[in-house]
Amino acid sequence: QGYNQEAMQKQVEKAQAQREQQEQMNEAKSSAMKQILSDEARERLSNISTANPERAAVIENILIGNARAGRLQGKVSDEQLIELIDQFDEKKREETTITFKRKNLIDSDDSEDLDEMFG
Repeated sequence: QGYNQEAMQKQVEKAQAQREQQEQMNEAKSSAMKQILSDEARERLSNISTANPERAAVIENILIGNARAGRLQGKVSDEQLIELIDQFDEKKREETTITFKRKNLIDSDDSEDLDEMFG
C-alpha cells in the first residue's frame, strides 16, 4: 500500500511539473506575441484561437519561427497577419487532395452478360 501511495504521489508531482512547464511555455509564447504582433493583430489571433486553437497555435509557431530567423521587421500589423493566414490557408489547400475512386458499374464482362440477357 505504501508503494501505491508513493507511485501515486510521483504521478501527481509529474503531472504538476508538466502543468507548470506548459504554463511557462504559454507565458513565453504570449510574451513573444506581444513583441511580434500589433495590438490589432494580437486581437485577431486571439479570436482565431477562440474559434480554432490548433490553427492559432500553428500560426503562432510560424510567427515565432520567422522572428527567430530574423524575417520580421518591426511588429506584424493586422494586414500582414491576414496575408500570412491567407498564405497558410492556400498552402494547406494545396496539400489537401481528395481523390475519388469510382467503381465501374458495368465493366466489359458485364456488358457481354447484358447483351446476352437482352439480346
